[in-house]
Amino acid sequence: MEVNNKNLEQSITELASQAVQAARDRYGVTLDFSMNSLNQFYLLIDQAHQVYLSSNVSPQGLDHTVEVWGAYLGETLRRNKRGVWKIDPEQTGDRRIYLTTSNVRIHPLEQVRIRITGEEPVRPELENPLEPPDVPKPKRNPLIKILIVIGALAILGLLAIPVLMFGQNMINSAIDRQHASLDAPFLPFMDEYLKAYPDPLGDDLDMQGRILILDINTRSVADLQYKLPANMRANNPDDLSIVVQRNCFATKTTRKSDTEIYASQMQCDLTLVDIHRGMVAATQSFQSGELKDPIRVNERGNPIDTPYAGFDPQLIINWLASRIP
Repeated sequence: MEVNNKNLEQSITELASQAVQAARDRYGVTLDFSMNSLNQFYLLIDQAHQVYLSSNVSPQGLDHTVEVWGAYLGETLRRNKRGVWKIDPEQTGDRRIYLTTSNVRIHPLEQVRIRITGEEPVRPELENPLEPPDVPKPKRNPLIKILIVIGALAILGLLAIPVLMFGQNMINSAIDRQHASLDAPFLPFMDEYLKAYPDPLGDDLDMQGRILILDINTRSVADLQYKLPANMRANNPDDLSIVVQRNCFATKTTRKSDTEIYASQMQCDLTLVDIHRGMVAATQSFQSGELKDPIRVNERGNPIDTPYAGFDPQLIINWLASRIP
């Protein structure tokens, strides 16, 4: 696809329209650029995968299919997540055109190609470097080999802990990236989700639907969100019904220095907001007993390093499940 910054959006729109027409004419499926339409979209892509496996698809035909369906996927995400199409002049192929939403870069064309072909693309940075030709090596004394092995084992022993820590850091980084991607659709609406809502005489309302747990103090998606069962967790603003505003703070503190404050008792207040009705549906407070291991808090008493603030997260999840069917 030959595009530049001037005709990029027009080209994507035209290709996405071809996808809508093809879905309607060939399969009787209506695609309307909503997040819900992606369920039908992926069924169509799975059919394209079966066609790819059972017939000889030309490279040109595959490229056009990827462009058409990749454009629809990207355009749907752009419209619902307030994204922007961009061109990366340093990239080629499917990664040259990408979508950015809330600082998250998405490559819709590449995602569609992988889904259709079932093959991960070869990236330049992953290719194996050229190996030098074999050069005869001098034979070593067996004693030297033994000493080398012993030395290597000693080094591995010394490096074991740092390697494990590095591996855990890699896992944590991957989890953080995944969470950032999941958070992205909600970020544009944080001001709306976190504002104060009217409480109708303090009476609890009937609630149902998927929820989003936010931390009032950090103004971000709370870690507790990822502990929720999949059937309770909102995936995007369209299927969100209840926002849980979480405010955790210390009720008993000890100052160890000018910069270090530790809490031995905590309280977490939950305010459940029915987004569709625009009002508070329920409130609940959780209070900890005396903490065996005090947690560090900031000047306002909010936890710094411990996301669950001395509470068993399952207790909060169980309460939410009992209130929201």
